[in-house]
Amino acid sequence: MSWPFLKLIRRASTNRDRWGTLYAIGKDGSWSQFSYTYELPWRPNAKGKSRPYKSRIEPGTYEMMVKSHGPKGWRLELLNTGHRRKIQIHRAHESMYIEGCILPVSFLGFPFEKQNEPKDITAFFSILKMVNLRLMYQDLSPGKDGNPTIQIQ
Repeated sequence: MSWPFLKLIRRASTNRDRWGTLYAIGKDGSWSQFSYTYELPWRPNAKGKSRPYKSRIEPGTYEMMVKSHGPKGWRLELLNTGHRRKIQIHRAHESMYIEGCILPVSFLGFPFEKQNEPKDITAFFSILKMVNLRLMYQDLSPGKDGNPTIQIQ
């Protein structure tokens, strides 16, 4: 049995906008803002589906599993994403290069300062966001059966 953990509300779903807001559920069951997110814009293929490596994934509810090996460190990988593979929530790199994943970022004064924040600072705060997300997961997961979920709107 899966359990709710994250909710992503995108600012727009059908244009070139790359920004969203990520919410996390608390122990009391209430949702609170966790971070902003950075993704690829929506770019559908001829069938109206998300284009691999070129587009964000489609809205829906996805189960996630923890991954911790490799250079990206602790992260969450979305499961059952259809024709898309290895879609993850992971830390941002200074390059901000992604192929469909979701990066939690923190901007003070968003949306006004997001374009002026140095990318190394963005990467640093993204790493901190992932540390906090791991701690929240570790606090919520004991006693839960199944995988956590993310609802993407």
